[in-house]
Amino acid sequence: MDAASPVEGPDTFSRVLPLPFRLQFELVLGFWLWALNLHAFHLLNIDIFTLIHYPTRPTHDEPPLHVSTYRLAMLLTGMWMGAIILFWNFTHGQADLVIAYHCIPNLLFLAILAVLFAPRLPWTQSVFGSTSSHGVHRLLYGLLRCAPGGIAKAKGEKFGDVLLADALTSYAKPISEVFVTLCMLFKGMHTTNKPDRACGHEFIVPLAIAWPFVIRLRQCIKEQQWANAAKYATAFPVIILSSMMGKDPTWKAIWRIAALVNSLYSFWWDVSMDWDLTLLSRYRHRSPFGLRQHRVFRAPLLYYAVVAFDLVLRFAWSWKLSLALVYLDGIEGGVFLLEIVELLRRWVWVYFRVETEWVRSTQPASIAL
Repeated sequence: MDAASPVEGPDTFSRVLPLPFRLQFELVLGFWLWALNLHAFHLLNIDIFTLIHYPTRPTHDEPPLHVSTYRLAMLLTGMWMGAIILFWNFTHGQADLVIAYHCIPNLLFLAILAVLFAPRLPWTQSVFGSTSSHGVHRLLYGLLRCAPGGIAKAKGEKFGDVLLADALTSYAKPISEVFVTLCMLFKGMHTTNKPDRACGHEFIVPLAIAWPFVIRLRQCIKEQQWANAAKYATAFPVIILSSMMGKDPTWKAIWRIAALVNSLYSFWWDVSMDWDLTLLSRYRHRSPFGLRQHRVFRAPLLYYAVVAFDLVLRFAWSWKLSLALVYLDGIEGGVFLLEIVELLRRWVWVYFRVETEWVRSTQPASIAL
């Protein structure tokens, strides 16, 4: 192993959980959260297959989609746990060894890609079911279609692309970290060293953060959803100004205004448009204050709690989009925590976004759009 290291090594948190392992953890967590979403929809009798226009349904001798997703998440979790335990066994939290054994998480990246995108072998169908490969392939095709800002032409398939693209906005910061990791790798740096977020900072990192928002912006423009497009457009001043703020602190006040606008507009859209709640509008149903007349979740308190949860985390997410974070020392654990919390916010958002779409499709006349 090449144990050579730069002058500044990984901080305490990165010695335990280097950046590549954190990115892999966030990817695996995404599969667990989606499996939980699918499981809940199954229990609530919400036909997610119809809503996202899923090409096939499991047969009676195959596991339900949420079960096969759980099994995939368990497999990826086992791979991640095995790799991180092996890494800890070799490094013991020592900076030089952490840097030297960067090959372990790098190889894990390749192994995860092989599991996700390699064709399913016949013997795996008894565990995952034949539809599991359809799910992975649909994810890949959806990413390829959405990457340039595309969206399915058929009306019934659009909702799945919207969910996927919105999920990518929650992965905006991790996506930028992938580019940082690749930049370090191609420059011959050790990926387990302290993340060099100045690597490509002037060009690559801001574009990587902005990319998911560009996707949704283009989708909204294609669908002529101008108010929704404006919501995603408000993210760009936050990203641009945070980059400028790193060089000139005088931009900080303007950045705060931009972040406030982005957070408030996004929060209003979540509540009023994505979830069809009337808490922030003048329209009132004959139902508990600010809620819809038709709801899958019967407890009003649950909706109020989720709205409060979304409000707090919307502001945290705008703050985390700031590239100025790269100039702060000792915040690797804090940034990672914010990324995890945003994934949890998106997980909760999916429940109520899908619930709203299901209510719209089954009770179209009762929903105020």
